[in-house]
Amino acid sequence: MIQMTNATDNDKSCDYLADVAELYWIQGMKIECVAREMGISRSTVSRLIAGARKEHPVEFIVHRTKNSALELENRLIQNTMFEQSLPIPMTMQTTH
Repeated sequence: MIQMTNATDNDKSCDYLADVAELYWIQGMKIECVAREMGISRSTVSRLIAGARKEHPVEFIVHRTKNSALELENRLIQNTMFEQSLPIPMTMQTTH
């Protein structure tokens, strides 16, 4: 990836990564289509997509309902050697 020299270039680079990521993940375009749209090679698109995850203009959030989260917790418990996880109590510390 090209090393940027100032904040403006970094902002442009981040925006460019976000543009490529949006076309790929949000619009659902194939790498070939993103490459054609952006006027770059397919390999460059692949590198940019990988870079977008590392540089954080892309963030995946999974929203679950409470029941769904409990179901996942139960499956994880069943698939591990732990029967349940318990919070570790924290003691209050006072300063004098």
